[in-house]
Parts: sequence; C-alpha cells; structure tokens
Amino acid sequence: MFRVRDDKLAKWVEYAYQMARRYRSTVNVYETWNEPFLKNFFIEKRLPDGDHEQASPEVLFKQAKAVSDRFKREGLGVQLAWNVDQHYASPAPEFGEQGARLGMFDIHDVLTYHSYERSLGGYPGDAYESIVTTERGFAQQHGRPDIPLWNSEGGPGGGASA
Repeated sequence: MFRVRDDKLAKWVEYAYQMARRYRSTVNVYETWNEPFLKNFFIEKRLPDGDHEQASPEVLFKQAKAVSDRFKREGLGVQLAWNVDQHYASPAPEFGEQGARLGMFDIHDVLTYHSYERSLGGYPGDAYESIVTTERGFAQQHGRPDIPLWNSEGGPGGGASA
C-alpha cells in the first residue's frame, strides 16, 4: 500500500466519503490505515535495492484529518479508528507518539491494535493484559483515557507466542 500522493488527496477523500456514505447503515467505524508503522504497509517510495521507505506520521495525519474533516462536514455519523502501534511482531511506540503529538487522538474515536495470541485470554498476566495496559497508559498520557480499545485484527494462533 502506498500513501496517497498530495495531488490525489482530494480524490482519495472523495472515495472514502462515498464508500462510508454508501455503507454507513452496516459499517460505522473505519480504520484509517492498516499498520501504518510497518514500512511494508505505508510506503512512501520504493528504493533502488527493492526495499521501501516508510511514509511519516505527518503524512498519515494529513490523510486521516482530511477524511475526518469531510466525514464531519457531511454529518455521516461514522467513526474513525487509529491502528496506533501495538503489533504482535513489530510494536512501534515512536510512531504512535509522533501521531499523538500531531493530533491523531483529536480525529479518532477508537484505538486499535493487532494480536494473534493462542487464546483470546482476558486473564491477569496474559499478553492481552500487557497490550491493554500499554495502550491505556498511552491514551491516558494523551488525555483520552476512556477511548475504546479494540483488537481489529487477530485471533488465536499465528502470533508471537504461537
């Protein structure tokens, strides 16, 4: 997935708006980007050696804010979810911190993470407790202690502990 070029941002926002408008009766929350902190999912450009250069949190914020502004202006009533930085294989707290400083909490209604633990857990000392504690602390630090926290991708098996 490549980031949206600045000269195409208006078209991207229109696409996101039309999709959200069409499906708002069945889908009321959209994640603004899948794992933007992983360089293979939020690509600025391909490098000559075949590697990728990751797009910055500033670029992600600009795109998410443009979509958020349009949704609010049109009164769609849908929410945005921010896949912040917790990932079963590659946590990236610095990406999340930069996003928070830019204002990601101001335009998102839900905080998400991805985890593929063997069990769905929910007991003291399991991997989910660690993720939830970390993300709740992050949200508290940035003035959003009660923001909903969702595992938006995952399930049993396939994760770091599998």
